[in-house]
Amino acid sequence: MSQPALLIVKKTAEGSDDIQDLLKVLTVKFKMDAYHGRQRLLGQGISCLAQAPKEKLEKIAALLDQYGVEHSIIVPTPPRFAPTRVRNLEVSEDALTFFAGEKKIVLERGARVIAILADLTGAVIERNIKRLLVQNAYRGAAAASQLEDDEIYKTALQSKPPLDLYLLDENDALQGAVRIFAGRFDPQGLGEHKTYSVAGNIDALIGLVRDYAGTFTLRTDFGLANLPGCKLHKLEPDQVPDKQHLA
Repeated sequence: MSQPALLIVKKTAEGSDDIQDLLKVLTVKFKMDAYHGRQRLLGQGISCLAQAPKEKLEKIAALLDQYGVEHSIIVPTPPRFAPTRVRNLEVSEDALTFFAGEKKIVLERGARVIAILADLTGAVIERNIKRLLVQNAYRGAAAASQLEDDEIYKTALQSKPPLDLYLLDENDALQGAVRIFAGRFDPQGLGEHKTYSVAGNIDALIGLVRDYAGTFTLRTDFGLANLPGCKLHKLEPDQVPDKQHLA
């Protein structure tokens, strides 16, 4: 039997007639629970719609193509290494160099980078829920809207989030990964981009990485996602993230 794969979808914020039709087909043709399908197709962020042998997921993916739902099929693989914690950095004309003790990771100009800004406090989720409740009360459920990407980003920044940077080669293979904790790295390396705020320094660092990278993707919505193993363990006030939260 082939190894189970994951069918990852990008959620849609609107329950259009097409999506309702898609849910009906998934229920009838693939015996998918209607509630399960609705929870994983509607909303914000990304979600795991199904887990099964790749051959079966390809049939569901073909249906998603017909309805314009963005998706990917992946085979989960254990990470080869954890992100290296960065203490300081150096900016030069050709690269950003991150230092972790005697170890250094170099991000050269034109590199491919995936950045994950993770709110571990639950602030993004709480703000999103409050927004939906207020809009539902005053405008009705049909008019309620999720947080915009820039609102998620700004809310996450204020929560002293860790920032993970994953460096990829031209074949999307992982070459290195670094983790920077907001307020817990030396911002002197930012030079003229340094600010007097924790959030400002993380924002400046993301801006630098964006400028140096050839291909740059920033994810801020994992706290709103339904992915295997990514259930949020909300931090208590003044609690420092532990291995369980960071995983």
